[in-house]
Order: sequence, then C-alpha cells, then structure tokens
Amino acid sequence: MQAYANFLAQESQRQEIDARPDGATHLEITAGSVVRAKQVGERYGTRTKVGTLDRVLLGASPILGASTGVLGSYLTSPLVVACFALSMAAFVFTIVLLLKRRLL
Repeated sequence: MQAYANFLAQESQRQEIDARPDGATHLEITAGSVVRAKQVGERYGTRTKVGTLDRVLLGASPILGASTGVLGSYLTSPLVVACFALSMAAFVFTIVLLLKRRLL
C-alpha cells in the first residue's frame, strides 16, 4: 500500500512539474494530477528500480551465452569441455535468476 501511495505521489509530482507554468515556485498537487497518475499506473504499471545485481546479470547473460556457443564449437580437449560445462552452468544460472526476478 505504501509503495502504491509513493508511486502516486511521485507520478503526480512529475506531472505537475511538467505542466507547471514558468515562474511558478510552489508545488500544487491537485485531484486531477492524482487521477492522471493513477491512469498512468494502470496503463503502464509500476517498475521497480533495477539493482546492481540485476544489471550484472543482464550484462553477463549475453556474454555467457556467446562464450558457451563458441566453446561448444571447439570441444577438442578436456579443458575446453570443462570450460564449456562451467560456462553453460553459469549461463543457465543467470537465466534462471533473471526469470525469477521477472526481468526477462
């Protein structure tokens, strides 16, 4: 409930700042701006702030996928097979975490 109230307050403030005429110095949140903020929330939903771990996972996922694909083409020695298995496990782990956090 508090998160929704914070969202409405921030969105109302953002809309009021966008519509404020030049020279106005006071913030004026009206019922109309709250209704528009509610409509924005219903139409687009609320987005949580992306954390550092999420950014790392989003960046590592394509890198690990590409390295897994390249290593899969050169399975000639036990070292490459071990690196391929490790890369594949890390790739699957990042995908599972991203799906769990609903970022994919």
